[in-house]
Amino acid sequence: MKASVRIAAGVSLCLLSLALCAACKKEERALMFANQETKIESFVNKCLADTTAVRVEYNGGSVRLVLTEGKDVDLNSRGTVTFLYAGYDFTSGSINKANMFVTNNPDLTWNVSDSTVFQPVRVNMAEGVLMEGLQKGLQGVRAGEECYIVFSGKYGLGKQRLGTIPANAPLAFHLWIQTVEN
Repeated sequence: MKASVRIAAGVSLCLLSLALCAACKKEERALMFANQETKIESFVNKCLADTTAVRVEYNGGSVRLVLTEGKDVDLNSRGTVTFLYAGYDFTSGSINKANMFVTNNPDLTWNVSDSTVFQPVRVNMAEGVLMEGLQKGLQGVRAGEECYIVFSGKYGLGKQRLGTIPANAPLAFHLWIQTVEN
């Protein structure tokens, strides 16, 4: 009887430890995402203050800073968009050449052996192939628009690491929208 009570107490203690550990991890992630969102808001405020951005749009955790207004129709959630892009690890809270991890814009200096990467990408929004932050940030863009789309790691790659990009990293994309079809 005493042995079974000790085993049950040991199991209970183990389960309690696991629950506390999970709660700590959840709090750490929440704090990390809150810090990322603070950096994003600082970046937005800086872009507005120095008139880099002419307008800011918020959509479900994604922030779009419009640098150059587009024309015609706004992209909807079922439309198709063609664009050039540059992707940045936004962990530092800034966008610069040092933290760029990908681009298809031939006007940017990017050393690759396969120059076919410098082609516009065409995305059907209804297919949901983009990471959540980019998918939400693109909604409402117009042909001819130039913008930044910035979002926390919660809406990016999540727990997976991709090349030099750490897991849960905030990301920023500089986009040059070419066409929008709804």
